Amino acid sequence: PVPVPVPVPAPTFRHLPRTRSREDLVKISNEKVSRVERSWYIISNRIGEVGLKVFLRMFQEYPELVQLFPFADDDIDSKTGTLILNNRTKAHVRAHATAVMRVVGTSVAGLTSLEDLVPRLRQVGATHKTVGVQSMHYDILFRHLMRAIRDEVGRDNWDQETEDAWDQAFTSISDLIKKPSTRLETEPLRGWGTVILV
Repeated sequence: PVPVPVPVPAPTFRHLPRTRSREDLVKISNEKVSRVERSWYIISNRIGEVGLKVFLRMFQEYPELVQLFPFADDDIDSKTGTLILNNRTKAHVRAHATAVMRVVGTSVAGLTSLEDLVPRLRQVGATHKTVGVQSMHYDILFRHLMRAIRDEVGRDNWDQETEDAWDQAFTSISDLIKKPSTRLETEPLRGWGTVILV
């Protein structure tokens, strides 16, 4: 029997105050949202595996990025500076990749109401900024993510319109992550208390 993937539900932040108006967020057409959701649905039961591919390919092309991650203290080849993949290191990379893919899944599920994602994505941006992640790193991640999703869903489920839809979705999501705030704000985040974003 073929396993049926379970879609990731969108978080609800309706009880939180809005800090951006709907006009500040790029609206994605329903057709583009559907294209992104369909391709995500195909891989949604394999996000750990797909995420691992994304990160391993990214580290192969940009080995210096390993230093930005919590598993940077794992085995690093002193001559090449690359991550040595043993069972422990692979488990650490897979865990982080799965967490990233869950954020992507939550974002995909929330594309029709991006304003509900603002607090979570701003928190992601603020957290990653503290460890040295720069705007260009999100672009690198996205390029590898698109390649992995395209490979996984296959040519029958991927066309230029789907790629354009992912590009617009990523732009909307990454804008919130890359620029978590342009002014000093406080936002109550469930489970996080009050977070100051600058």
